[in-house]
Amino acid sequence: MSGMFQLVFGAMDTEGRRIVTIPASSLSFGPVVCNLANLQTTTICVESRGTDGTGVIDCGGGSPHYNFFLAVDHNTNDSPKSTGGFAKDSTCAATYQDPVTGELWQACREQTGGSCNLNNLHPGVCNSPYHPSYGGNSPAGGLTVRLPLRLKNVAQATGDPCDGVGDTYNVTTEFTAFLTTGTARGTVYDANNFDRKIDHGASCYRGSCVTEVAGIPVTAFGADPHASLAGTKLVTALTVLDLHSIAGDTVATVEVQCQ
Repeated sequence: MSGMFQLVFGAMDTEGRRIVTIPASSLSFGPVVCNLANLQTTTICVESRGTDGTGVIDCGGGSPHYNFFLAVDHNTNDSPKSTGGFAKDSTCAATYQDPVTGELWQACREQTGGSCNLNNLHPGVCNSPYHPSYGGNSPAGGLTVRLPLRLKNVAQATGDPCDGVGDTYNVTTEFTAFLTTGTARGTVYDANNFDRKIDHGASCYRGSCVTEVAGIPVTAFGADPHASLAGTKLVTALTVLDLHSIAGDTVATVEVQCQ
């Protein structure tokens, strides 16, 4: 994914932290073209939801909730199978609360034409709540930020598929990405409604899955606010159920590096 956004840093507080803002107006991303298991390509537009991203840089280090993990189970109609998963939820009423933000995620049952996931390819199947979790403490110069985004799956396009001129989108979803200079990892249990797992190092199409990525802290800036941010890397991981009618589920890792 190519594109850009601005990082705006506030004054340092008494605990050695600076508020970080990503102005919504500064976001500009090019189309993302995914080759799904070498079966078919799909184009996705990534755009701002009109709300600034907010976060913090810990210049001295030690802040908790630095690394990010995101997991979801495609089928909780039954107990976990050999590749693992979350508890059986026959009534599809399970919830999960983000331990940091307090946001409540809910299970949902796929149905034709429904909004449980992107394409609802398995009517009657219960999708678990998303399970975001965090670990580890920030090093000096560790940066985390939450960025509200919108994904649009392109159905037809004329020219630039993401400028909205002559373009149509068959799926649109909104989420808040957790970007960190630590580690981000995604996992999908019962992937594509089978007893298989998309996870880092697990077997994927023609090789091993890559669902974990590591960032690079803002080490120099933590000591000197005039230092360059070049080389700093923010990362996140996204788990998406029924992204495409052929390829199904996916885990995407995203890296954004300062130039």
